[in-house]
Amino acid sequence: MKKNILIVLFLAISVAVFSQKKGEKVDPWLDNFDRSPYQQAKDGSILMLIKNTGSDANDCIEKAKQQAVYSIIFSGYTEANNIPAAAAISPNGISLYNEKIDFFKEFFTNTTLYRSYVPKAVLDPQNPVSELDRKTVESFVIVTIEITRLRSDLEKQNIIKSLADFGFTPTVFVVPSDEWMQKKGYVTKKDNQGTIDEIYNYPAAILDASISKALAAIESKYNKPKGPFKICDMKGKLDQIKLEEAKNNARNKAKQESSLDIFARVLAADLWVKVDLDDKPKNNMESQNIVTLTGIDPYTNNKVITGTAVQKTTHGDDSFQLMMNSINGASDELRTLIFGYFQDKVNTGLEGTLTFSLSENADFNFDTPFPSSGENKELNRIIFKIVKKFCNEREETVGTETTRVFSAKIPLFFEEDGEKEKNSFKSFAYKITDEMSKIGFTCTVEPSGLGRVEIMINGKK
Repeated sequence: MKKNILIVLFLAISVAVFSQKKGEKVDPWLDNFDRSPYQQAKDGSILMLIKNTGSDANDCIEKAKQQAVYSIIFSGYTEANNIPAAAAISPNGISLYNEKIDFFKEFFTNTTLYRSYVPKAVLDPQNPVSELDRKTVESFVIVTIEITRLRSDLEKQNIIKSLADFGFTPTVFVVPSDEWMQKKGYVTKKDNQGTIDEIYNYPAAILDASISKALAAIESKYNKPKGPFKICDMKGKLDQIKLEEAKNNARNKAKQESSLDIFARVLAADLWVKVDLDDKPKNNMESQNIVTLTGIDPYTNNKVITGTAVQKTTHGDDSFQLMMNSINGASDELRTLIFGYFQDKVNTGLEGTLTFSLSENADFNFDTPFPSSGENKELNRIIFKIVKKFCNEREETVGTETTRVFSAKIPLFFEEDGEKEKNSFKSFAYKITDEMSKIGFTCTVEPSGLGRVEIMINGKK
């Protein structure tokens, strides 16, 4: 009997809780609504079309202001009305709302807060308000949102993290894509002892009239003080690149770097953004423009970020505006992806390859024991311990009689005389050789690209 009473009581409580949740009033910005971009505005603003329901037209307009701002922060929008899709300004999407729920509850209920980013909201004259029932109407509202100012203010309040929170301003190098350069004839082939090297003529390609405006537009979107990154300028380093290429050609063939490695090392960017642009006429009245941006890690030359192809089709001859619309959409999407990429880099570090080689003059091998920390240890074990000291992760990938190759992840920063410095595989290698020197080994460091470096063990003092 007591058991039955408990079951009934439990069911009663469950029904009461369920009823309460079912009857709870939904916050207006979380209510059902549809959104789409309506018109691209100037000065970092956009007009959004919000379809929603409310008690009357005025209620729909007020809710639309909240819903439009909510969309910009947490969900972005899909392509419509010849306006490219855009990602949410929150790199973490809706999870940010749950993380900062108290802030956003206040933000969306205090009219002086969310309204300050909505200079205008009006009913769409092409879609009259319709009555769904005696208490509900459906409306279409055109809302203007100041996206740039909204993003900036949320970053200043540390609600949305800015890249400055990482402790550095990432450097980005914007260049044409490999596909575009090959199509336009800016890639030549060179036989290097039976291996065919591809030489990319970036200095000429970035000046090509068919893509130079696109590159400049993307740089303007990203560059400080307007944007979140510092853009690397190749033009100011052409003389240094030529000097490094001359040095490279004088080296032993086996030690030569690729032209891509030389560019990556001299320009020393944290990320390369490669631009694929296709702007061909489809017929006499219509033209098509496709922009795809890809993020390349210069340390490894791996593709690490791929934006969606932003395609625009238009009538008439407004090809420049067509290109700008595509670039704006592609740049905004990639900006959020880049944020996530650098956020991961701060946590996991830079990825690359470290090679140890024994000189031909060395009278020992990797199994030879040497005194270290009060006991004799094989050279191989000594190297493992020192490498581990200065990296986040390491894994030996190749081991021969004369070489040891590690794939490693090193911290993005290191401390030097109390100052926070940007790390590199070259500085990583020098820290290792300093430790090797303490136990009597003589070594030299030979970089072969930003993410590859060789330590030559010459001998023992």
